[in-house]
Amino acid sequence: MKKRVSITLAAVLSIIIVSGVLLFIVNNTISNVFDEMYLSVKAPRSSDASFYFMREVGRLAQDRAHDNYDFYMGVYKNSLNEGESISLSLSLDTEIIRVWGGIETENNYQIYYTYEYNFKTKTLEIKPVRIWAYNSDKLGFEERIDDPTQISAFLREHSISRADLERHRDYFLYEKFLTDWTQGNGEHSLFSAGNYGKFTIIDNTLEGL
Repeated sequence: MKKRVSITLAAVLSIIIVSGVLLFIVNNTISNVFDEMYLSVKAPRSSDASFYFMREVGRLAQDRAHDNYDFYMGVYKNSLNEGESISLSLSLDTEIIRVWGGIETENNYQIYYTYEYNFKTKTLEIKPVRIWAYNSDKLGFEERIDDPTQISAFLREHSISRADLERHRDYFLYEKFLTDWTQGNGEHSLFSAGNYGKFTIIDNTLEGL
């Protein structure tokens, strides 16, 4: 009887250990470039890539802690054109990476693109485009346009087409942010331009327009 109990306990312990190992592997497997970013903060030993390599090559203006995030990165320093901006936040609690890309238009307005990657589901969701209005000193925002009807009217007024929105969407994500990550990290990254790994994209950029 005691032998049977011992065998049963050993089997249970084995299952627990194997399950723990498998869970660790799943939670620390790098399937794509966003996983690489996330794990560089959550488990630095799992990846040689780092946001700090980007800073060292002069890509970033600042990186700092933020009350709501485990990692927050300010706008790019010299890899963008005038009137453009990119920033990033990463939360270990929600397992979410958010990237914002903005391009300034007339009268202190800026068109914003939001990219949200979920580490758990391996999904990148591109949120509907939004428009923000700067304060006159450009130190904050005083208005946000969310309504698709108002956004459509704004785009017509400024002669911005749907094709322009799609071009800027891809520009911020691929030509700038992901390219800067892979080039900034060089051989430390597992990925390169055109090879960003496997993840699902849900594109809602033009939703309602």
